[in-house]
Amino acid sequence: MQPSERTAYAWLIQSMGDALIATDASLRIRVWNRAAEALYGWQAKEVQGRSVGEVIPILGCLDTVHDPDQLCTFSLHASWRAVVMQCGRDSAALQVDLSGQPIRDGQGSPVGLVVVSRPIARYPQTEVLYQELLEAVPDALLVLNDDGAVAVINSQAQQLFGYKPSEIVGRPLEVLFPAWRQKESGDQRAALINPGGMEQGSGVEVMARRKDGSEFAADIRMNTISIGGALLVIVAIHDMTDRRRMEQELRHTALHDPLTGLYNRRYVDESLERELARASRSGRALTVMMLDLDHFKELNDSLGHPAGDMLLREVGLILQRSTRRGDIACRYGGDEFLLLLPETPLEDALRRADDLRRRIDELARNRQPSALQPVTVSIGVAIFPDHALTAGGLIAAADAALYGAKVAGRDRVMIACDSDNAALPAPSDGRR
Repeated sequence: MQPSERTAYAWLIQSMGDALIATDASLRIRVWNRAAEALYGWQAKEVQGRSVGEVIPILGCLDTVHDPDQLCTFSLHASWRAVVMQCGRDSAALQVDLSGQPIRDGQGSPVGLVVVSRPIARYPQTEVLYQELLEAVPDALLVLNDDGAVAVINSQAQQLFGYKPSEIVGRPLEVLFPAWRQKESGDQRAALINPGGMEQGSGVEVMARRKDGSEFAADIRMNTISIGGALLVIVAIHDMTDRRRMEQELRHTALHDPLTGLYNRRYVDESLERELARASRSGRALTVMMLDLDHFKELNDSLGHPAGDMLLREVGLILQRSTRRGDIACRYGGDEFLLLLPETPLEDALRRADDLRRRIDELARNRQPSALQPVTVSIGVAIFPDHALTAGGLIAAADAALYGAKVAGRDRVMIACDSDNAALPAPSDGRR
């Protein structure tokens, strides 16, 4: 090509009304005309040699390897055209008619790309209004173009995800929601508007990922709008972290005793049926242990409720430290406790019961005045399937054994349905 021809071509390129960008085979910018400077806000000298995806993020997913299965619209190997939302240097949203044409050598291999970007007629007042509306909404909002790429991100979404507009505009939704799946049909728009059969405006909970890699549960709602002939998807995102934490706190409160931190009676009633079914299937034992503090009312009346509450908390701590994984310790009511011990045969249950009895006796002796009758503990033990086959029957059997331990003199362990020789004797120290 003669120098005069190069000059003519350069003059034509610079005189074009449309933005024209040309790259080499590695997608480094080699040509950036005046219209591109005006449209995107970057001077030619600032972008020369830079990757086109850095300057125009929506082109960051250009298919340079020619993967036929890649969902990206843009390719170095074939002509393409799309109406997209982009961001200029000042992060203002631009709606453009974007087209690409490969530059090929004599053998037909691509050696570069020409991109023409033509702004679609804009209405500044309307755009300002749209932007103000997006910023006025308290939720994080994204606007997706009809290729499923992020076109606009409001300040709330920027704060939530940690991305600047220049870092996320033009990138697919999967960057923010990694588990998001497109429909197998490959219809991206349909998958975005109606993911998994979700109706417009209805919510779905997904895991979202911030720029720093941290993840959180998010409720997202989608609706479509048409602006200037382009179909856009508005995505409203609500961080569910606080709600999930509140739900966990409410569940903990509903299922735990506030004084001791042990499970409450409601949780045991729910769990016992489940554990019985499991024990029935496995053919293994399930032990219920009922514990009741002896002489607790005298301590409460003499020293006051604060002293009684402190003792109950410390007993609860002993039970928590004595349980294995899978065991359930519960404050059943007043000064009565219950232990649910899956896969615990009789011999092990009796050994653990007597260990608890001795530890609670030692705690009470160290914490109360010698003038008072020492607080001890009586324990009744019942085992499935030996003593009962139902939840109610098993608790009744353990309660009856507990009553038997009280009648026999307190401070001892009694097995259900064995009134004579099943009790483990307490130390003979004259306390009963």
